[in-house]
Amino acid sequence: ELIDGKPRTRVDDFERILSIDNPSLTLQNLSDLPTTKDALKRELDALWKRSPNSAQTDKRGYLWQTGVDLMTAPITPATRSALFKVLADQPGIMSQGQVTDTMGRAGAALSVSTADAFTFRLIIDGETAELLQYEVWEKDKPMLKVTLEQMGWADTPKERPEG
Repeated sequence: ELIDGKPRTRVDDFERILSIDNPSLTLQNLSDLPTTKDALKRELDALWKRSPNSAQTDKRGYLWQTGVDLMTAPITPATRSALFKVLADQPGIMSQGQVTDTMGRAGAALSVSTADAFTFRLIIDGETAELLQYEVWEKDKPMLKVTLEQMGWADTPKERPEG
């Protein structure tokens, strides 16, 4: 028998790092992120300077990957909106206007291309600032499309998230 059968709980208070590039950014402190574009840009600039990979990564690439990490994390709608605006203002990150995801939902798209002909694209809901879809393209051919039907928290693996 693997367990004694007695119900028990465990408080999970470990710091959960959001991404390797941002060891000081944890799931526990995401709610502390700024909710305005200018303040969030300053915070992301400071995180980039502290990143262990900043010497090897250009700022645009860092901001894009951090943006993807944050868009899939439990941040506030105001922080999501500010993040979209920060990304949209970056040189080399292109606005593609309104597009639809694979479920037919309309959203604003941002994309970034690499020197080796890959394009990465985010589709964001214009009203909620939630990530609808993440895509990877090689030249003009889609390689990966991840569509998020719903995001939120659940207490058990079988429960549908709320949010």
